[in-house]
Amino acid sequence: MHVAISFKTAMFDLSKEHENMINPIYGESFLIWLKEQFDGEFSVTAPFMEDWGWYCNVLFQGQKYLVGSSVFIEEDDNPESELKKWLIQIDKHRSFIEILLRKAHISETDEFVYLLKSKLEAEPKIKSVVFE
Repeated sequence: MHVAISFKTAMFDLSKEHENMINPIYGESFLIWLKEQFDGEFSVTAPFMEDWGWYCNVLFQGQKYLVGSSVFIEEDDNPESELKKWLIQIDKHRSFIEILLRKAHISETDEFVYLLKSKLEAEPKIKSVVFE
């Protein structure tokens, strides 16, 4: 199970992203921003490409999370000016015991999820932040 957050913004320069060699989907620039925003507060890895977009790993208060990022644009869209809908997916790694005992589920009230959503809502260039 995961939590998904969507938002709209034009603040990320998609033209500066590395090419996703697996599938041509953008999303790296959000994860770079995420790493910059939380640098020093907790551990965020560099972005990695995946067939559904991009992801990074986060270590927050002893818990491991995977944060996925993707944005889709149409061929005739201007990637530098138009608001794009971004989708952020957050998955919490759980131990085998946590899974068996049905503990440590991720939810919209998870501290890391709350912190990330709050950071998105506080950024003036990011609009329409909602849970999916």
